[in-house]
Amino acid sequence: YDATYKEGENFSLLADTYEDIVAQFNREMGHVANIPGGVLIERKVFGSPGPVYTPVAKDRQQAAVTFLNEYVFTTPTWLIDERVARLLTPSDVAQRISGMQTRILRTLISSDKLLRLLDQETRFGAEEYGVNTFLDDVEKVVLTELTSKKPVDFYRRNLQRTYVQELIDK
Repeated sequence: YDATYKEGENFSLLADTYEDIVAQFNREMGHVANIPGGVLIERKVFGSPGPVYTPVAKDRQQAAVTFLNEYVFTTPTWLIDERVARLLTPSDVAQRISGMQTRILRTLISSDKLLRLLDQETRFGAEEYGVNTFLDDVEKVVLTELTSKKPVDFYRRNLQRTYVQELIDK
């Protein structure tokens, strides 16, 4: 905050810096959301041993879901700095964070990803991260309030609504 202003000037440096931080966070979390159902690619030529495409290890895929729970689905309140928000926008702060959570969740449970998980499970068996296990893991992190009985705030309610609607749509 203190490094992003000059006395007597507007808030454009603060706005640009904040936008860059949010965009980078979004980008990085999108990369994590693409780990489940992902494949490792090893470029080869004819005659090279081993596969070109290998599914990401099951434990790494599960760790990605856990990571997203900790850093995205548990609302990243550090992105909501009231000192900054009151200078840059009259509203839209909550919707912006909620929208980011929704985008990451939709990436995480995309139809393409579910089909890749199903394909991997069918081809390689139980050692792979199957669709049912994946959806159970996602459900546990998105619907934690069902077991914890904690109050559901705006962010969690929106995330849960999105999850249920995405499943209905599929």
